[in-house]
Amino acid sequence: DERKEVQLCYDEAGVTQDLEEFEKRVKSLIAFEDYSEDYFVRWENQEGKMYPQRAGKITHYQYTVPPPADSSSSSKFLISTGLAMDTSDNTLNQDAYAAYTQTRKLMAVNPMGIIVPVSLVHPRFWHDFAIKERLLGVAMALSSSKYEFADREAFLEEFQKYLPALNSTNTEGTIPDLALSKKNLDTHFQIRVEQSCEDRVSNITKIIPRKGILTSQNFSSSAADLLGFDRTSSKW
Repeated sequence: DERKEVQLCYDEAGVTQDLEEFEKRVKSLIAFEDYSEDYFVRWENQEGKMYPQRAGKITHYQYTVPPPADSSSSSKFLISTGLAMDTSDNTLNQDAYAAYTQTRKLMAVNPMGIIVPVSLVHPRFWHDFAIKERLLGVAMALSSSKYEFADREAFLEEFQKYLPALNSTNTEGTIPDLALSKKNLDTHFQIRVEQSCEDRVSNITKIIPRKGILTSQNFSSSAADLLGFDRTSSKW
């Protein structure tokens, strides 16, 4: 579903994507494995085109809210539009009340489920991004009609009752300093990437002792076989 993202690769290779053929092949693979398309989730089509052979019957909307025609009882979709808590360019969801109101809007189109992306925020930074507080706003929107508020002040009055359970003093569920939090998170991920590269790219030197001092405790049988040692003997 990253067809748009990989378009630059196709452009560089001078190849034109045949997206309709791509969809047909995916459908064929699903049918070959005897799976039902009712269980395949596809990302929202950012090309703005409709493909008659599109594989998978569930769509995950991440950027737009489906029009009323797509919100019928026969349509199956998940939605996370405006609820991403792991991106800094998301202006719709910078505090708990914004998360609450956006969730209420998404509920109006009757999705199969509402997804709140937090995967890019490491747990150690949840405080910096007010993740727990904003998730509380989502939960209040989803829980029942009891939590229908006329304005922000009414919402915050009820919202603040639950903060002790979160061990939080963030009375408005706001991100204290978005720019600083994003910088710290980016630094954290850069360090992890560098460490990961170091783990994968390294020179390993192994010294194999002379024959006669190896034992079954410190020398694997597969290595012994490889080097031609007689493992039936008590002394190698």
